[in-house]
Amino acid sequence: RPQTVLMTGATGFLGRFLCLVWMEQLASSGGKLICLVRASDATEARARIDEVFASGDSELAARFKQLADQCLEALPGDLAAPRLGLDEANFTRLAGEVDQIVHPGALVNHLLSYRNLFEPNVAGTAELIRLALTKRQKRIEYVSTFGVPQMHPALGAAGEDADIREVAPDTPLHDGYAAGYGASKWASEVLLREAHDHFG
Repeated sequence: RPQTVLMTGATGFLGRFLCLVWMEQLASSGGKLICLVRASDATEARARIDEVFASGDSELAARFKQLADQCLEALPGDLAAPRLGLDEANFTRLAGEVDQIVHPGALVNHLLSYRNLFEPNVAGTAELIRLALTKRQKRIEYVSTFGVPQMHPALGAAGEDADIREVAPDTPLHDGYAAGYGASKWASEVLLREAHDHFG
């Protein structure tokens, strides 16, 4: 079981629930959840996560605070930047400490083009793969989007375990609604398949 998990996207709709579930699992074993958050410093990063749970549900907010005080580290970073926006010391620390990476994070915008979404969504995934292969291998859990099989109906019929490179070897780039976002998630899936083939 992983003891230290790095997670992206904790301030997103799905990410906050994954954050809570991972904290519950890790707190019971004395582990730690490190959330990479776009922020200028650790205080702002933690405040952004806190804000997500300050939604009017006092029971949820109290449970979050209890777990966060036990096992949460909020780390400022940026998926769109080299080394995830981390300095060399933090990147090296994560490479040694982290057992597993959970990656639901992305810039979700259905109007922006693939070019606009490439750095946070595709290059960010590549940087996480680099981190996963530095010092020692780490498992990556990736959350894609239903938009990919919508763009490639054959994927829906083939199932989640199908090799995207075989079923959808390329993807259209156009200005249609959500096309850039779907293409960025398709490209990330291709990168992860390649990493799996080369490194297990």
